[in-house]
Amino acid sequence: MSDLIQTKFENAAYTIMLNRPDRRNALASDMLDQFLAALAAAEQHPEARIVVLRGAGKHFCTGLDLDEFYRSANAPESDHHHDAERLAEILLRIMRMPKPTLALVQGRALGVGATLAVSCDMVIAAAGCQLAFPEVTYGFVPAFAAAVLRRHIGDKAAFELVATGRSLSGEEARIMGLVSRVVPDEGFEAVSASTVRGLCNCAMDILTEVKGSFLSTEGKSLEEALRISAGINARARASASFREAAKQFQTMS
Repeated sequence: MSDLIQTKFENAAYTIMLNRPDRRNALASDMLDQFLAALAAAEQHPEARIVVLRGAGKHFCTGLDLDEFYRSANAPESDHHHDAERLAEILLRIMRMPKPTLALVQGRALGVGATLAVSCDMVIAAAGCQLAFPEVTYGFVPAFAAAVLRRHIGDKAAFELVATGRSLSGEEARIMGLVSRVVPDEGFEAVSASTVRGLCNCAMDILTEVKGSFLSTEGKSLEEALRISAGINARARASASFREAAKQFQTMS
C-alpha cells in the first residue's frame, strides 16, 4: 500500500490511515484507488472484526486536495466523472462494509473528509475537532454530503449545513446525531484505543450480525424489519457464541 494510505492489522482491528499530515490528509486523485484497495483488504481480512478510519497527525481529513482540484477545472467532464465515481464507491464501501466501521476524528474533518467520517457506523470525536461541509464556499456542490447527511439527520438540518458550510464543534455534531461520542482532546487516544479494544473483544459472528441487522433492515417497513430481526435473533441464539455465553452464565449461577 502507498505511504499515503497506510494500513495496519492489530488485535482484530484493521486500521486505514490517511497519511498526508503535511496537507492535513487532503485526498489526492492518486490516493483513491489505493483507498478502495485498502477497504477491500479490510473487508476480506479473515480475522478483522472492525475497521478503523483515521488521519495521521493533527487532522482527520480536510477533503479533496484543493491545489489539484482547481488545476482540474478545465479537464473534460469525463475525467471529473471518473474521480467522482471513485469517491462514491469509497463511501459505498464504507457504508456497506459487513464489519463495523469506526472513525476517529480529531482536528479538522472538512468536505469529503467529514462525509467519510459520517459514513462510518461510529464516530469518536475530540472535543476540539471541527466538522464542516464548506464546498459551497469553494464554488462547488456538496453532493456527496447531501446524500449522506439526510440519512442521519433531517432534511432541513442537512440542507442548512451544506448550503451555508458552517462549522460544527464535536459536541454540536454529537447533538445532531453525526458523532457517537465526544471526548476531551487530551484523552482522545486513550478513549479511542479503549473503544477499539472493547469492540474487538466481541465475538466476530456477533459483530457481523449487529452490522448485518442495520444493513438488512435499512429502508424496510416496520413489519419487514421486525421479521428480518426475528431471523437474526434466532440465528444468534443458535450460535456458538451464544452457547458459550450461556455456559459461562450457568457456571456463575
